[in-house]
Amino acid sequence: MTTQPAPSSGDTPPANPSLSGRTAKAGAWSISGRLMAKVLDFVALLILARFLGPADFGLVAMAMTAVFIVETVLDLPITTVLLREDHLTDDMFNTAFTLGLMRSLIVATVLGALALPMSLFYNEPRLLPLIACLAISPVMRGLISPRLILFAKRFDFSKSFILDVASKSVSLIAVATVAILTRSYWALAIGTITTAVVFVTLTYVFAPMKPSLTFKEWPRFANVVGWSTLTQFISSVNWQMDRLILPRYIDLVPFGRFTAATDMVNIPYQAIALPTIGPINAAFATLIQSPKDLGAAYLKASAGIPMLITPVLLSLAMLSTPVLNVLFGDKWLEAAPYLTALALTAMIVLPSFPLPCLAMVLNRNQFVSMRGIAELAVKLPIMLFAASQYGVYGAIATQAIAATAVVIFSMFSVRTLIGLKIRDQIGALVPYLLGLAAMAATIYGLKPRVWFDKGIFLEVISIGLVVAPALIIYVLVVFTVWGLAGRPNTIEHTIVHKGQGIVRRLLKK
Repeated sequence: MTTQPAPSSGDTPPANPSLSGRTAKAGAWSISGRLMAKVLDFVALLILARFLGPADFGLVAMAMTAVFIVETVLDLPITTVLLREDHLTDDMFNTAFTLGLMRSLIVATVLGALALPMSLFYNEPRLLPLIACLAISPVMRGLISPRLILFAKRFDFSKSFILDVASKSVSLIAVATVAILTRSYWALAIGTITTAVVFVTLTYVFAPMKPSLTFKEWPRFANVVGWSTLTQFISSVNWQMDRLILPRYIDLVPFGRFTAATDMVNIPYQAIALPTIGPINAAFATLIQSPKDLGAAYLKASAGIPMLITPVLLSLAMLSTPVLNVLFGDKWLEAAPYLTALALTAMIVLPSFPLPCLAMVLNRNQFVSMRGIAELAVKLPIMLFAASQYGVYGAIATQAIAATAVVIFSMFSVRTLIGLKIRDQIGALVPYLLGLAAMAATIYGLKPRVWFDKGIFLEVISIGLVVAPALIIYVLVVFTVWGLAGRPNTIEHTIVHKGQGIVRRLLKK
């Protein structure tokens, strides 16, 4: 079989000494695409919240829990294996496609078998058709064109931008139409399915291939797939544990409020952090032979991601009531305490985000599995007790305890993997932590001085009048601390360098 002519003549990225520049550019494309996709998701969430109630969100969340766990457990890190290979062949692509197809068939079978038992377990007959239909989404995602990895190897994430935005745009139209016409929880399901179908279809437009079924290159995937199965199983249980346990102890309405608040908190994480996985993997993969440079890159990622996300989470936490009133309406105000607690909890674990990328490029995936086991050992017994006794607040407190354990374990794992000292890992976090403290003080001081109780229009203005100066203070403190530290080559240095380059280009024009 001859190689398909997409998307270039060679299968290795061209040499480029400016790795930071290439990574930053790739990250910009990836984050921009995911950010726009999440903006579209957010618009869809606003529409759904206006036309549906908390109970509808709770019902679909119960169904999506099963779908998410099965999909995550059976997720295969095919792209990671292909990314590490210097010379890709048709047999590698076809083996990757075959594994993806097998995954889809297994996902469909498992979800079909789980639909009835879950509907009986939760005493909710509507779960049976919901799970059956929602299974379409993970089944489709297993069929993504493997040749799409060729763009990532060249740090070209412009196609990812188009895929994210196009699939979410079509999904938004479908969601809005069904929600407005039916006011039914099926609008939530339609959005999930439409996104997957459009996304997968477009991957074959950008990276066409005529696959054939083969396992010729299975040995290249075997080790990573083996560890991945264990890791993904543990990760999925950890991630969805609260949604598995809570419906047994609370009603659909508070569960729906909890899931809606969780979805809001996840938006900045999914829009900013997740799109960086591809660029981070690509950057780490080029630095395997240089532990010192790899350590510096890890510090930039572990500090840079929370530096971007935590201001958003802090704003949500401290202004949860006006934000929910403006966006969702007063019927959702009882979710405000949930949003505050979840946003603060989500900030804890962010510095450990790059560890899976580091472990994968070093082919030391057992560290990710061990981290998941440690989290499960801490989380499961506490969650079973806390959720049954204290409901949503017990579940959130358990998340905070487990997140702290994950960060500590991750720091020791990084020290073992590349010799990066724990004090250096903590030191990289100091500027943005001080910036957050200043930002929190600013919000606390300004909040009583604006008009949060004078109508929606003034409430929107009030949020802006509080958040804008708080963000300015945050940025000033972060870069002041960095400057006082001697302007080290950290994420702040990269931001300043890129900013200066943009300014120079604008001045030349």
